[in-house]
Amino acid sequence: MKKIAIITMILIFALTLTTAGCKIRKDKSSDSLSSDSVDISTETSSLASVSDSPTTSSPEETSASDGQETSSSQEMPVLSDDTSLTVSAIMGIEPSENAVTLTTAQWNALISAEALADCVDYNLADGANMEITLTDNTLSFAITAEDGTTATAQLTVNVLSDDTSLTVFKIMDTPVYGASVELSENEWLALAEAETPADEMTYAIAEGANIAATFDRIESKLAMTVTAEDGTQKAYSITTTVKTPFSKYGNGQFGSKTAFVWDNAKGLWTTGAATNSYASYSSNGQNLNGDYAFSANFKINTMANNSEIVVEAFRRSNKMIRLVLRASSENSFVIFSDYRDDSSFLNYTEHYQDNDYDGSPINLGVICYEGSMVMFINGQTAYRRALRDFGDSELVISNVSGMKCDISGIEYTNDETTVKAMHDNALKDYNDRMIGKTTGSTFNLGTYTDEDFDNDTFSIWTTLDGSNDNNKSALVSVYENGNPLYGYSWAFTGTIDVLYYASNPHVVFYTYKDNSNYCKALLNLNSSNNNNCMYRQIKNSVLGDVNLTQVAGTKGIMVNEYGIITTVDDSGTSRKKYSAPFTFIYDNGTILLYLANTLVFSYESGWSMADAVLQARKTCKMTFSNFSTTTDPAEVEMIRLQCEGGSAPASELEGDVFTVTGRAYEKASSAYAKAHYAPDGTAFAASDFYTTFTLQDLSADTWGQAEASIMSNDGNGVRFVLEYLSDGTYQIFTEKLSGEQYLHWALVAAGTTRDIHAGIIVHDGKIMFLIKVNNYQYMYSYDATGELSGKEYGLYFGGKSSRVRVKDIVTETNAQAVADFYSTLTEYTYLSPYEQRAVNYATANSDAPAGQTLLIGTSTLDYWVSTHKDSNGDYVNGYLAGLEGLADDNGDGKPDVLNFGIGATAFRDWISFYDRLIKAFTPSRIILVCGANDINEGQSAEMVYASLMKFMELMRADFPDIEVYIVAINPSPTLYNSANKQRTMSYNAMLADYAQAEAHVTLIDMTDGLADENGPIPALWDATNHMTKAGYEVFTAYIRQALGLSTD
Repeated sequence: MKKIAIITMILIFALTLTTAGCKIRKDKSSDSLSSDSVDISTETSSLASVSDSPTTSSPEETSASDGQETSSSQEMPVLSDDTSLTVSAIMGIEPSENAVTLTTAQWNALISAEALADCVDYNLADGANMEITLTDNTLSFAITAEDGTTATAQLTVNVLSDDTSLTVFKIMDTPVYGASVELSENEWLALAEAETPADEMTYAIAEGANIAATFDRIESKLAMTVTAEDGTQKAYSITTTVKTPFSKYGNGQFGSKTAFVWDNAKGLWTTGAATNSYASYSSNGQNLNGDYAFSANFKINTMANNSEIVVEAFRRSNKMIRLVLRASSENSFVIFSDYRDDSSFLNYTEHYQDNDYDGSPINLGVICYEGSMVMFINGQTAYRRALRDFGDSELVISNVSGMKCDISGIEYTNDETTVKAMHDNALKDYNDRMIGKTTGSTFNLGTYTDEDFDNDTFSIWTTLDGSNDNNKSALVSVYENGNPLYGYSWAFTGTIDVLYYASNPHVVFYTYKDNSNYCKALLNLNSSNNNNCMYRQIKNSVLGDVNLTQVAGTKGIMVNEYGIITTVDDSGTSRKKYSAPFTFIYDNGTILLYLANTLVFSYESGWSMADAVLQARKTCKMTFSNFSTTTDPAEVEMIRLQCEGGSAPASELEGDVFTVTGRAYEKASSAYAKAHYAPDGTAFAASDFYTTFTLQDLSADTWGQAEASIMSNDGNGVRFVLEYLSDGTYQIFTEKLSGEQYLHWALVAAGTTRDIHAGIIVHDGKIMFLIKVNNYQYMYSYDATGELSGKEYGLYFGGKSSRVRVKDIVTETNAQAVADFYSTLTEYTYLSPYEQRAVNYATANSDAPAGQTLLIGTSTLDYWVSTHKDSNGDYVNGYLAGLEGLADDNGDGKPDVLNFGIGATAFRDWISFYDRLIKAFTPSRIILVCGANDINEGQSAEMVYASLMKFMELMRADFPDIEVYIVAINPSPTLYNSANKQRTMSYNAMLADYAQAEAHVTLIDMTDGLADENGPIPALWDATNHMTKAGYEVFTAYIRQALGLSTD
């Protein structure tokens, strides 16, 4: 029984072995993984352990207790050493070659997992266990088999970047800052048309990422999508704008860089919604100026009558050359040119006309070189003009009165060599006009005039039908550089041949200022030299008219070997011909005509600028040969010297500040300097004397001064300065001198000319500044007391920032002569340059009844007429309609109103007009619009107010109780710059106080209606600083309200 018990225990306690202690062959075929799995190789070691391992049978021989051998079988469990591992996925991604590639998101999920095993899909050997760790980018698997055998395996985790970072450095070679970039016109167009916009970018992108880009030209936006390695995408966008090539001009006074608008859809510039747009064209941030060429295509979309596109060379507001496309209807236009030369617009000349516009672009271009401007229309040279002192002009483009057009194909260059070559090539087969219309429209080429240009020869003639008709004539202006010969000084010379087709033809040398001021030097030709003679006929609104009168001493002009000969004309007919060389001179008001170097005509006109005009009267043909012209003052004076047989004066000014040119002393340096007058080499000094001289202030840019001064040895004295202002006007001011100090500035005269015949007298305790009108008059007077008394004064001339010229200097120190001269002096009486307009108003309204409402003042009233068109081409509702409701005592259906508005006038003009235009009409009320031009001249608010008081004093003496409505200075764009704005506000404040204190004065202040917090409201003002139709509607409402009229 004991033996049996032992056997039972053996059966119950089965023997357990490790795989190492029992050789077992295990068939693993049933544990094999699919091909998508990865068998991870392991390194193993043996450890004894108890496990629920599979068992195996082992045969044994045993002896029973009786000693007999028996045979039995026993199950022996074996612990597995299997460490096999198959990984099928990490974060759902199949591994390959012991590595797996994850996205950044999957990686982030993996590293943040609480149990890495949850992130792995795997098959592990039965009975084995495993620990998974992640170090850096390595997944480590530590496997322990049943029998304690251990193994390790590793799998590399590659992470795909989600980096979508993008940095764009340039687009089309233009640096990008932030999310926007400003491209040139050509760059923008290239980008818009690029098949692969990304190729036009310089950028840095995340490693492994790629980029796709598209360009939306309507939005002008570059859209980019960056796809990272892991497929993450991010959208970027960069807004593109087209860098405007337009800018302000005239030292920033005019125009706007936003004048023209880029149209994304069309890919070009347009005039936009603006009614009036003005801008310069710039290259690399610099306005095209000096020497440049420019052209562009202008496609007109809509045009109203008188709307314009203008391409011009701008020197200053009153000096420019323009090429203008002006609409004459909805489908027709004319292209013309004109110019300003310290003047209003002159010499309208048509070059092209289209009466059935088909919408095709019109190419307009200009080449400016050394003051000469060649104009092109559709690639063909149309015309050339040139002005003196015009070399620094700026290229300006304007849209006027609402013309809508597209601007494309812009081409330009400012390379001097290229521009010169283009300029020369454009004029290769071009002949400058030698005669044509005058500056205005009074004298024009007529029906009976023709031109025959051959180098320096031209002909003009009347009808050649043989009739002796006094009414047959041809009038032409002489031309230089494409413009009428016009200015302060000019001369033209040549030889004249007059072929008779009647018995006594006339040749007239005209000097023409305006219809009220002109001079005729008439050569009356007869059949024999003995009867030839000169006549004069003059209209002069200041000095008086001269009826047609024979010039004494000119009857029987023989002029040496020249005169009348008999010749044969082209038809073989024998005819008389008069021939002689001539020189026609206009020199600061002095008119001279020489025939064969003999002076046959002279006249002192007192005018400033004038035209040179020729007239052929009766039936004849005039031919001019060897023709030459000049407007340079020095050249004019040299020609005059040659005719007079004189020579240039010796230098009478000390030092090298001035040089002798022509008949004058000239200072060309822009730096301030002055020179002592020293006739015969002795410095002039006297205590009782007078001097007269001509002073010229030429070639100033935006400002310049010409000075005449007297100064004692101790540095005390006074100076009188002819000053050119930036608005193109001249004025005279004076200051006391005390060493290097200038004291007590005072305005002497505003609105003068650039050339003045002036003088200074020191006598009888006075120092006076003189101006010559007819005779010398004093404009300003100092009491020679205190530091100015008992001095000997030297005489000095100088200036700054101008070409200063001084001539005709005369000094007198003889006591009796000085006293006699002093006794002839009268106080200067201002004569307005607009005197003729005042005369015209007075004449036209001479029968007007008394008691009417009188409008007096500047261009604001001048333009408030029913025939005036504003810059939009719209008719302004004039004063008669605007003041409807006022009394109509004469029953003509119109209010009893007289409008005497005269543009550009100041208070001094209205003081001079007082008797003629105010007192004579005995008004019932006055509406006064004046002062803006005074402020623009640089006058202080106090000076303008003093002028107003002088005007009111005159009026109150005659009309003590008349109602006066004073319109405050309106906030026009010009007056709104810093200096003018402050003076305007100060003056308007003085007006408010004055109106408050005076019972019969009402102030009409329109500032709130014509300006807002940003300044003048653009829609109410045009580029000339005058109101548009919309502006006049505001103006009218204020006037009506002040007068108690309905404003509905």
